[in-house]
Amino acid sequence: MSEETCTITVYGSGDPPPDVLRLAEDLGRGIALRGWMLRNGGYGGTMEAAARGARGAGGRVVGVTCRAFARSGPNGFLTETVESADLFERLARLIQETDAFVALPGGTGTLTEVFLTWELMVKGLLERRPLCLVGEAWDPWFRLFRVEPEIARHTPLLARAATAGEALAQLDATLVPRAPRE
Repeated sequence: MSEETCTITVYGSGDPPPDVLRLAEDLGRGIALRGWMLRNGGYGGTMEAAARGARGAGGRVVGVTCRAFARSGPNGFLTETVESADLFERLARLIQETDAFVALPGGTGTLTEVFLTWELMVKGLLERRPLCLVGEAWDPWFRLFRVEPEIARHTPLLARAATAGEALAQLDATLVPRAPRE
């Protein structure tokens, strides 16, 4: 693939443990080494770690920020910042115009991003594309998803990976860049 043929949106926590920070940095590095652009929320935690990994490998990183969170300021590893007026606009910008999603362990914000993305694909309001949940923290969620038949039937839209390497391998195997807009 040519340079920046794909955009990967990475969801994750602003305050993760050290092992998740390493996971995020490895993921960001792998995204950049493939010539893909990384997009995320643009602040600290996994967002900063993924951006650091991508920038260290010469990649492009777009942070989608929100005026409501302006007090913390975007991280210093972004190559571009897209400011959103509010959280709803930020979510829309993170979800649209991307080729794949990777979710690292996180809190309620990460769950909101994952569940909204998943729901939009389930309802056919967003073209299906890879949505990979990375790390052991997602294991209890997958067990829960299998309990309820209404949810279980939609789990094929989710991929599961234990490591950044596994997530990147899945993207390598399944990613199809979006057609250019006319």
